[in-house]
Amino acid sequence: FGISDMRYIYSEYMLRRKILASRRRHLLSSAALSHEVRIFTDDSLRIKGIQHSALPDYYRILPDIYYSSDINLLIMPESFQEAYNIIGSGGFLITDACLDIDGILTEGKDYIRFSSGSEFMQLVEFYLKNPSARDAIIRNGMNKIRRGHTYSNRIHNIMDICLQ
Repeated sequence: FGISDMRYIYSEYMLRRKILASRRRHLLSSAALSHEVRIFTDDSLRIKGIQHSALPDYYRILPDIYYSSDINLLIMPESFQEAYNIIGSGGFLITDACLDIDGILTEGKDYIRFSSGSEFMQLVEFYLKNPSARDAIIRNGMNKIRRGHTYSNRIHNIMDICLQ
């Protein structure tokens, strides 16, 4: 490893995680001032005023949590799989990530994106007070994922590529 490699490793794995933890703590604390907030975590993220629960079974229980939560918050995901899981489970997603990859998901139609803490709180307030607007986004995103972006669809796509 050279110096630049070590700097990259440090910035990517140490600083990035620290910054994301700080951002997550700030957003969750802000939301908890006026709303019930529950997080599912196995790490040491403990925030006053927030209900903490252990990580649920990823395949059997987590989709029900996504579905039954009024809002699911996803902060700077390392992979977009979690966003697909939330949306495909019928969950309402607010994130700071741009998920408009390859034209699959559309911001404002399939999920909601924020760029600041104050905008996050404005969006939380709006969508909690307007369940019909939230439901329209949930339906649109869920139908899009279930219509064309399931494991079955991907397997068929892979097989088509392999057979060409």
